[in-house]
Amino acid sequence: MIEHSTLLKLARDYAARKASEHSSLKAIVLSGSVARGEPPLGDAVDLDILLISDYPPETAHEIVRLSDYVFVDAVHIPTSAYADRKAIRTHHFTGSALNDALILYDPRHYFDILQAAVRAPYNRADHIYARARSAYNAAMQVFDHISQYREDPAPDPLSFDLLHELRQTLYLAAHTLLPLVSQTQSQSVGARKLMVRFEAAARELNPELYSQFLESLGVHDVDPKTVEGLLNEWVALYKAASQRGSDDLVIHPFKRGYYDRGFRALIAEGHAINTLWLLEETLCACARRLDPLPETWINFCRLTHKSSGAEFSERVRVAESFLSEIDHTLNQWADQESVER
Repeated sequence: MIEHSTLLKLARDYAARKASEHSSLKAIVLSGSVARGEPPLGDAVDLDILLISDYPPETAHEIVRLSDYVFVDAVHIPTSAYADRKAIRTHHFTGSALNDALILYDPRHYFDILQAAVRAPYNRADHIYARARSAYNAAMQVFDHISQYREDPAPDPLSFDLLHELRQTLYLAAHTLLPLVSQTQSQSVGARKLMVRFEAAARELNPELYSQFLESLGVHDVDPKTVEGLLNEWVALYKAASQRGSDDLVIHPFKRGYYDRGFRALIAEGHAINTLWLLEETLCACARRLDPLPETWINFCRLTHKSSGAEFSERVRVAESFLSEIDHTLNQWADQESVER
């Protein structure tokens, strides 16, 4: 297993290089699983690094390979994004990312002061509830784009954009529960562990939600034994996408081993079904510009009940019920914690 100290050294070395290249940087911080001290899933790691400055470059994203299974995933962030500190505390992603972050470079204590402002009231019940509501509201905004297909089937063949909006709805809805569970756990989670963490949170708060998530995604009746075969097909399609070239950072060539090892580790731990949200997200990115569509993608859509407009309508109807139950669960938690809603 890669030592945590080794990963921190790699992050600090990268930060030192970036600081020497860009004197305008105000701070460089490490976020994500390594900052939280979580063990590497499948011994494959991404170092999530935020490069903060007043005027970031036009190319906001940078992916740097450090080894076969370790890479830097760096994003340039303008300081203007962090101007409203009250809003940061109650944002479903930004608040957690800054709360968990480790400082790599901060010569004028810009980030030190910013993080202190976020952390001071971070675990107050009203702020926890606000972050959960922020995720729920974001999920509802995306769901609005597909809600028209509850009764009227979407046009065949289904567009990749519609399927993405369904997955994004579920992704954001899953994040509504994470702030509400045990405060000894981080309220952030990477995409590889999303369904595992959501299953655990649902078990604590409302077990019905996990089965509704699976049915919304269309994987409720997938045999876990079939997932390893799906993964082998996924590898072939990912390799082909890398050779073809793609500007989609979701399927950057450096990420294949990171995904593959993570998927196989989850399968070995008995979480085969919990790979399927991210497996679909990355499979979709590999297939979306191919004509004709690859059989791997067509078969996956059949397997997950999303191969026609009528089937998609069923997924949307289930997702609507899922979101309603999420809303009910949030309200129950707020009442238990005496939070005004």
